[in-house]
Amino acid sequence: MITLRPMTTAFILNGESILMIKRSLHKELHPGKWAGIGGHIEMEEFKKPQYACLREINEETGLKEHDLSNLELRYIVLSRESNEIRQQFIYFAFSLKREIHSSGEGELKWILKKDVMKLEMPPSHRMVLNHYLDHKGDDPDVFVGTKTINPENQQVQWHLLNQ
Repeated sequence: MITLRPMTTAFILNGESILMIKRSLHKELHPGKWAGIGGHIEMEEFKKPQYACLREINEETGLKEHDLSNLELRYIVLSRESNEIRQQFIYFAFSLKREIHSSGEGELKWILKKDVMKLEMPPSHRMVLNHYLDHKGDDPDVFVGTKTINPENQQVQWHLLNQ
């Protein structure tokens, strides 16, 4: 049986930095890797993934909605891992402050944009950040990506989600 794992991720920017979390070693997905802020969408949040995104941001960083500006859905990534389809809603926002509060989820750190691609991170996060930074984040559209994996090459095929 194939199951669905809906998730949200937020990449929060402040000046020339992006807030990243080095995931705790006890995490089921991508332990010890650098990632955006996020987690699973709860059942009551399924129709409004932005609520899940805001909840995860607050739980992991202490930032509240009023501490952010321009929180926008920019990417939806679909992938299959064994018998699970992962659906990831990826938001970008700007933080109005740099003060953050760590949680048990991992180590939080503001990373310079020019250094972020040097981090070890999940492939989908790397591909989203690469696309976003290549396009300088200027495009307000939402992109849908399907992640393909073969032993020698991991990539996302991006498609513009029309309005």
